[in-house]
Amino acid sequence: MRRQVSASQNTILFPALINRFSRHPSKACPESEEGIHMDETKANAREHFFAAIRTLAASSDSIQTRLINATESILQVTINDFEKDRELKIRFARILDLLAVDQDDLERTAVETAAHMTDFEAVKVADLICDFFIDLH
Repeated sequence: MRRQVSASQNTILFPALINRFSRHPSKACPESEEGIHMDETKANAREHFFAAIRTLAASSDSIQTRLINATESILQVTINDFEKDRELKIRFARILDLLAVDQDDLERTAVETAAHMTDFEAVKVADLICDFFIDLH
């Protein structure tokens, strides 16, 4: 049996996703060898952030539960994936900080943190995740 989705659950995140993706035109393919190398180094992050975005967008669970589930994918990315891009490294660290203040056990702490977020706080973190994914391209 399929679970009913409340209007508030759909309207919280889907407009944010649509707005984020429509405001950023597709970026052209890298033309230089350096651009191609950077593209390869971000492949792991793109793959896992895409999975996180799908989790955020495709589930009928609460935004907090979707964020908890998306965190599983995000935690597959490491800060070392952004060695050559300081801005992305800082932004990724910010997302991790918002998800898990305690850096010792990121996964457990992220679950606890997201579970106690308000809808507004969880949507803000989801927005940052969407923006970050777009900038990985």
